[in-house]
Amino acid sequence: MGQEIVYCFKCSSRIVSADLDKGSAIQIGNRTCCAQCLPSVLSELPEAERERAMARLSKGDARPTRKTPRDGTEVPNARTPRGGSPIPSPSGRPAPSQTLLLAGIGGALVALIVIAFLVLGGGPKPDREVTLPKHGTPPVVPDKPVVSDREKTLQAAIDKARDAARAGVDIDAQIRLWDAAVAAAERTTHIEEVTRERALVQNRRKDAYAQELARLVDSIDGIVRGEEFKKALDLLASARKRHDHPDWTQPIDRKTEEIKKAEAEGVPFRQAADGDSLVCFEAEHFHAKADLMNHAWTLVSAPADFGGTGAMAILPNIGTGSLKDFATSSPRMDYRIRFEKAGKHFVWIRGCAESGTDDSIHVGLDGKDVKSSTAVSISIGTKWGWTSKIMGGGAAYVDIPSPGLHVVNIWMREDGAVVDRVVITTNPKYAPKDAGPPESSR
Repeated sequence: MGQEIVYCFKCSSRIVSADLDKGSAIQIGNRTCCAQCLPSVLSELPEAERERAMARLSKGDARPTRKTPRDGTEVPNARTPRGGSPIPSPSGRPAPSQTLLLAGIGGALVALIVIAFLVLGGGPKPDREVTLPKHGTPPVVPDKPVVSDREKTLQAAIDKARDAARAGVDIDAQIRLWDAAVAAAERTTHIEEVTRERALVQNRRKDAYAQELARLVDSIDGIVRGEEFKKALDLLASARKRHDHPDWTQPIDRKTEEIKKAEAEGVPFRQAADGDSLVCFEAEHFHAKADLMNHAWTLVSAPADFGGTGAMAILPNIGTGSLKDFATSSPRMDYRIRFEKAGKHFVWIRGCAESGTDDSIHVGLDGKDVKSSTAVSISIGTKWGWTSKIMGGGAAYVDIPSPGLHVVNIWMREDGAVVDRVVITTNPKYAPKDAGPPESSR
């Protein structure tokens, strides 16, 4: 007789009666199931039915027992040949003992599959720990990461700093937040990342300071040009309080010192309003100078008996002169003077020269050469002397076009000339004596 053929109700795979005998398939109720589908089928069964099926599997019963086989009642042949081998049954089927052996082996295999399935999570958990076969690999369930309080604090600090940037918070406040984040990241694997991000914000702060300083300095310079030194200094003092980082305070301090120096040097000398209308100033008290032609007006302390802190000499003394176009090419010193009167003002120079090749300078007004004060003579000798003559003859003078602020200029004509003091007066008969009058006030 041929084998009975059925199909797995779950996956429709082909099953023959021999599969049931070997335990590679099983009948559950009136349904037949292959071994591959057995775990999922068992997981879907009610608990009581699943326990009955498991009990049958543990006994090796793959299918319900039939009282009467299709071919009728089989009578086992109890004869045993002399050689000791059992005699095959007339039907050609294995002897009952062989069937039971195969069923037991197959049932054990199915049982192992089911138990492994249950242990790996396919059905209800057994009440006791199930030992897997040696070749089985238990599933690895990753542990849920545990976030420490310190990591939470660090992440909160980073989020707060980033949120401040997105919200456009003051750059100094952003830096303080990043400082807090770096402190929270100390001795963690995040320290390099957090420090790097703070450095980027610090660079942005430097750029922001530079732009703000440029606008401030432009405003300050305009105020200084109007000689409102106090107003400029007050504005700088107020601006210094905006930020407390050296990138801001140091440039402010340098600009403040610059304004103070400009105030001291740039405040004009004042002409006396009565008498000889004198203006007197030390040569070293210029408010600006220009070094040209590889020469410079240089502070010296000889000869002795100079006024103030020294005298100004045009050096080096190598026989160089500037006779033409001196207003644009010759080394120069500038002196700001607020004149009370307009008209002719006579110029007196206290100076000295080693020889006749060192004994002249040019005097001008508001950056322009003045013919009547071009090539003013310097006293020759080792002692100071006053002169008020130009080399072409006549008294040296400048014509002041209007009362108010003007700039008197002194240029090199011959290198080696030394100038100690300058006196300007409206009186053509005035002649200074000794070291001359006191320096004018500012």
